[in-house]
Amino acid sequence: ILGSGGVVPSIILALKKMKASKIILSNRTKKNADRLNNFFKELKIIEWGEIPEFDVIINATSIGLNKDDEINLNYKDLGSNKLFYDVIYNPKETNFLKKAKAFGNTTENGKMMFIYQAHQSFTIWHKVMPEIDDEVLNLIWMIKIGILGAIGSGKTFVSKQFGLPVFNADKEVLKIYKKNKICF
Repeated sequence: ILGSGGVVPSIILALKKMKASKIILSNRTKKNADRLNNFFKELKIIEWGEIPEFDVIINATSIGLNKDDEINLNYKDLGSNKLFYDVIYNPKETNFLKKAKAFGNTTENGKMMFIYQAHQSFTIWHKVMPEIDDEVLNLIWMIKIGILGAIGSGKTFVSKQFGLPVFNADKEVLKIYKKNKICF
């Protein structure tokens, strides 16, 4: 696992449930990785940049949110026929996934994880477990959403996370305020 952010404890629990033979974690800030080791004693912490033998590698960092982001890996030396999983779902294919695929690996982004998190939240809040099938998955990605909120509340950020086209009304409102010398 690359990274030690908020989703990582859930990933570790899922890997334990799947009976992974070894769970190895590397984080840019070793102190944060060591904190996780306090909760998961079987976790092996390695230095950032060190790459052990693996069958599955999971990017749980923010590296990949920007199109120029790169995780410094020698993909050729890692071999092929491995699973590269990126928790990032937008962009649909990060450079991490593109390069892994180019060297004959299987890749998967975090879209389904995101959908099932929403599924579980819905179930908890509404006491109903909706079915997720191909029809639902197709609808999810076709829905057009308008996000409303105060200036600076994160509407653009959220829209980009969903891969939605963005019309940033805040910028237009600010132009009007500045033109009319209105302060807020």
